[in-house]
Amino acid sequence: MIVSTFALVERIVDVGRLTRGGVTMDARARRSRTRGRARRMPFARSPIRAIFCVRAFPQWRSTSVSWSKSRTSFARASASGRGASAGADAGRARAMGSTNDEASKANEEARSREKTTNRKDEITIFDRIVRKEIPAKVIYEDDDVMAFRDVNPQARVHFLVIPKHRGNLSALSGATEDDAQILGKLMLTASRVAKAEGLDRGYRVVVNDGADGCQSVYHLHLHVLGGEQLTWPPGCAPRP
Repeated sequence: MIVSTFALVERIVDVGRLTRGGVTMDARARRSRTRGRARRMPFARSPIRAIFCVRAFPQWRSTSVSWSKSRTSFARASASGRGASAGADAGRARAMGSTNDEASKANEEARSREKTTNRKDEITIFDRIVRKEIPAKVIYEDDDVMAFRDVNPQARVHFLVIPKHRGNLSALSGATEDDAQILGKLMLTASRVAKAEGLDRGYRVVVNDGADGCQSVYHLHLHVLGGEQLTWPPGCAPRP
């Protein structure tokens, strides 16, 4: 049993040695030579040699780690770019869906108004807001105009400005010379409230008119949007 054990140990030692050109090198000598080759070949092509290079020269390890981090950062940036692109596409799809909904509402309202005989007596949702029958987040009000936040905001800041006495201003196209004063006050109120809302970098004032203009409430109102970078042009539905 003891003889067998010694034989096994001698075999392990023999396996750890290499004879080349009459010179015997043990495993330690082979490691030393391998490191010497790694020093002469800093950019090792073989993955094994690359590992030896990093082990032989610890200062290269930071370069290797930096390259690994760079590749990881590039992969994350690419994934982020793809995610941003997908998010932009989804945003455009949502915007297109919202546009289609508004167009449908506008066309439906236009068809409904065609059946109405006495349009001056109709009561709009804005009339009910003025009468305090429907709650709204009013941010400005006087005897002639009212400003309140849109229930479906399309920007970080989105409020409406309306005349409290509608008269014949169901739409901008119904305005006459007699409406010049109230029209001017609507614009002036939009400017004042926008300043109070902190829209110093700019904003957009939109007036929808008729079915093609996506007007769904026939009570003249100004949309004021801002608080972020808006896009241009507003555009229309894509043509087939």
